[in-house]
Amino acid sequence: MKEISVTRKINGEGLGPLEINHILFLEYDRAINRILVHTKTEIFYTVGTLVYWVEMLNNNGYNFARADRNGVINLSKVEVMDQRFYRGYFEAGMNGKFCPFAKEKFNLLVKELNCVVLT
Repeated sequence: MKEISVTRKINGEGLGPLEINHILFLEYDRAINRILVHTKTEIFYTVGTLVYWVEMLNNNGYNFARADRNGVINLSKVEVMDQRFYRGYFEAGMNGKFCPFAKEKFNLLVKELNCVVLT
């Protein structure tokens, strides 16, 4: 599996494939009852549970993990971990997109990642 089905709009319009390698992180938005799929430049929408998405992606050879109760991060895309604010950044600088972490998840995952850790 190399792609998942996503939509460009919350209501399901704009259905199309998205390469899994482009996904930075997934985030559940309770207000709209959708999962937001973040890439470097866009946000897409899908449905399901975060538990399902982590299991499905990891069972197909990808490396995703829970960042907090509402987020799942693509560990292969993390470049910098910010220990002060518990964030994972996807670019060397801290100006781009980031995924927030729960403190406990941050401390567990930072040991597994081979990336820069800012304190």
